[in-house]
Amino acid sequence: MVALAKSVHKKRMAENFASLDFKLTDDEMKKIAVLDKNESQFFDHRDPAAVKRIHDLVRHVD
Repeated sequence: MVALAKSVHKKRMAENFASLDFKLTDDEMKKIAVLDKNESQFFDHRDPAAVKRIHDLVRHVD
C-alpha cells in the first residue's frame, strides 16, 4: 500500500516534496524487502468471491 500526499496549498506541497529528501541505506532497503509477502493486502485477486465483492462495490458507484 502506498500513501499519497495531496494538497492544494503551496506551503503543504513544499513540505510534501521536502519529505522526499532522504536516502535509505542498503540495510534499511533489505529490511523493507522482507516485508513483501508477495500478496495483495487489499484482497486476493485469485479468490472469485473477493473479486465479485469488489466488482459489486464498483458497479454500485454512481
